[in-house]
Amino acid sequence: MMDQESVNSINGCIYKFGPIKNLERTLKEITLGFSPLESFNDAYESEFGIAHFFHSLEDEKKLLSPVKTPLDKIQRLSQKYLDTIKVTCFSRIPTNNLMWAHYANNHKGVCYAFDFSKQQPPFQEKNIAWGGVIYSSYVPELKIYQDQTTEGMLPSLLSDVILTKSQEWSYEEEIRFYHSKDTVSEQYRVESLKAVILGRRVNSNDRVDIKKWVDEYNKENKTNVKILYAHRIARTYTLGINSNEGFQKNSETSFSAKIPVLSGIISEPLTTITDDDD
Repeated sequence: MMDQESVNSINGCIYKFGPIKNLERTLKEITLGFSPLESFNDAYESEFGIAHFFHSLEDEKKLLSPVKTPLDKIQRLSQKYLDTIKVTCFSRIPTNNLMWAHYANNHKGVCYAFDFSKQQPPFQEKNIAWGGVIYSSYVPELKIYQDQTTEGMLPSLLSDVILTKSQEWSYEEEIRFYHSKDTVSEQYRVESLKAVILGRRVNSNDRVDIKKWVDEYNKENKTNVKILYAHRIARTYTLGINSNEGFQKNSETSFSAKIPVLSGIISEPLTTITDDDD
């Protein structure tokens, strides 16, 4: 459940989850961090297979000799390129409990809402590739054609490797932005940040700090970043987003529905104690 103001302020956004400890730096430096693929928590991250197509069986036998094989070179060059890749990850949804648990310090962290209504990356740097993650039961396969596929084509072919994950991760609804530069952070456009959503377990002291940091950001950059609140929708295990801090607590208050007792029933009750039961 979202109130209309909340819906309007984050309509068309993508979402990045993170801990409180990074929030002040993120707002003051106007940067988001990028990480190498090997640092991610997926054990199958960036793994792939190779399908090589030869002109003939004779060429296959020659090229796949026990002494030297082009597949080793392809594997080595591909891995060398993947080792240079740095990625930052977003989600299409802000209300997945697992995302809050895994990436926002068990709801003690925050979720940034960045405008993506025009499919324009939120970064100032133009040469940042991006794509929605493909979820599959099979690792991606590089298709290499004899005398046609060149080393310069590998970055394009490896985009599927960077953007493919196991079906088990599909709940993340992930969008990835990546580059092969040495930098570990990139500046985002100040106007692209639309809201900071607080987790359900953010304490009162952190809330004071967050409000101060967001106010400073808005004053410095002449923006209107909203502070929103994740909450449990009453009587469900479903997350909602609201702009009213008080609504967060009120919506999570447990209550019992009042069921009226009907009067004027003439027939005997199904269960009762009588003198014969003594």
